[in-house]
Amino acid sequence: MGTDPQVDKLGDLDEVPAHPVCLTHGFWIDQTEVTNTNFEKFVTDGGYSKKQYWDPAGWAYLQTNHFTGPVDYPGFDGPDQPQVGVTFYSAQAYARWRGGRLPTEAEWEYVARGPKSLVYPWDNTYNAGFANADGILGHTAPVGSYPKGDSWVGAHDMVGNVAEWTGDYYDGSYFTQLVKNDPPGAPRGDARVIKGGSWASTMKQTRAAFRGDFAPDYRDNQLGFRLVMPDS
Repeated sequence: MGTDPQVDKLGDLDEVPAHPVCLTHGFWIDQTEVTNTNFEKFVTDGGYSKKQYWDPAGWAYLQTNHFTGPVDYPGFDGPDQPQVGVTFYSAQAYARWRGGRLPTEAEWEYVARGPKSLVYPWDNTYNAGFANADGILGHTAPVGSYPKGDSWVGAHDMVGNVAEWTGDYYDGSYFTQLVKNDPPGAPRGDARVIKGGSWASTMKQTRAAFRGDFAPDYRDNQLGFRLVMPDS
């Protein structure tokens, strides 16, 4: 996990040192990012009005702002396009509604780069045609539109299309702790880790090791998510 400067010259200080990580429990991860069709089922089921799905901070945010759904962005609303305009709070609430959770940063990174610790899901060399990135398309694509960029386990769009919320708090020095088994992320923080870069991201931001961070109430048309389910 993380970046070895000898292999990847684009790494940031919050990605070092590269260090071994062991995930001791199996898990299933969504093959695609959560789509507009997926998320609409949560909204239609009253997900934005059912307190049991929301953390106290998320529920307070929801009530203060009177939101009844995600932000709508023209050109991003196709049924098979990834859901955007969602905060960490709403992604977390959807996860509870569906019986899953957001991946840890370690889980997400393992799915994206595998045991060989590749720089990108496909190999160590950037290829603009393998992901929806660089702003070339100008918006999200239907999930699974770039099969050449699939990760080693067949997960689509692990980089590009939308950046993805994880469950971890962000701490720029967390990797220096060298947590080996099932890293849970920082115990607290003002932001959550995002991974994978979006349709507008550069080759630097679409590396599997790249670490972004946003406050949990942030939302825009470049940010979505996928879920993890327990191996049971």
